[in-house]
Amino acid sequence: MGVVIVVLGILLAMVALFVEMPWGSITGQAVLERMFVALSLVVSGILAGSPFIVAGQLLLIFLDQRRLLARIHRRLRRRPPTAP
Repeated sequence: MGVVIVVLGILLAMVALFVEMPWGSITGQAVLERMFVALSLVVSGILAGSPFIVAGQLLLIFLDQRRLLARIHRRLRRRPPTAP
């Protein structure tokens, strides 16, 4: 999900570079405005998608840890009790 949001931000930035802005002829700085809009879309896509990527990685770590602990638990359960 996070990667999709980041890619969406990059795609919107590419669209912003090619779509004609109606106020570009008024200010005369259309190139600068397009670059600013594109950069802000890329940054917002990264900022919006990063928490989802981090949350997904944390979930994978916890699931892997659960699997490893279950394997350790099975091995310890099979071990016969030692005499003192």
